[in-house]
Amino acid sequence: MYIYLILKDYLLFGSIYADTESRNYIKWWTGTGMNTKFRFLFLFVALTAFSGTTFAALILDITDAGSSQTRWQFSGSDTILSGNSSTRNGYWFDENNTTGFNTIVGASCISAVSGTFSGTSNGISRSLSDICVETGRIGIRVSPTPIGFATGSELSWIGDLVMNVSITNFAVGVFTGTTIGTSSDFQTMTQGFEFRVGQSRPDPDPVPVPATLALFGLGLAGLGWSRRKKA
Repeated sequence: MYIYLILKDYLLFGSIYADTESRNYIKWWTGTGMNTKFRFLFLFVALTAFSGTTFAALILDITDAGSSQTRWQFSGSDTILSGNSSTRNGYWFDENNTTGFNTIVGASCISAVSGTFSGTSNGISRSLSDICVETGRIGIRVSPTPIGFATGSELSWIGDLVMNVSITNFAVGVFTGTTIGTSSDFQTMTQGFEFRVGQSRPDPDPVPVPATLALFGLGLAGLGWSRRKKA
């Protein structure tokens, strides 16, 4: 009710002070009617709800595409938290972080059957060369190379590919880690990576504004009701 009155006054009269009830609410909010501690607590909760939850990481979803093929969906971005001067020919994730990820023995580097992929590192766009799948290790090789992994380097990828490798070669589950590189030469990422195999891909987080506004309005209504009850 109070939000409606304030917005109505602002839109119709160009001022939030045009309505008596709106003025009373503003006075109550800024004056002694609203305890300072509760005011700051209320603002903190509202701002937290508006901010939402953001998880930046390199994400890879691998699902069954039928006919002994798999679908690979790439999303996300991250930065190198602790790096060095090493360079590579792609994004490599070694067995220390992906133990049990797959059961393919030896090196098997395959090209995509269809789809698109685009990676970015240090502000340079990278296209896919192929994907190397080995026991407990995976490498997304890109071009141009080399890729640097100095501290502060930005990494991102996005894509949707079909690959000629069966889902039966992978362990179903979620695999996470915080490093990129090989077991003997790796760099630490800020958020890390998340590989989801055989999982239902979650929908993108909805923009929380409508729900937050509803909670905000209910909170104000409750506070106003409490104020009137005490009066």
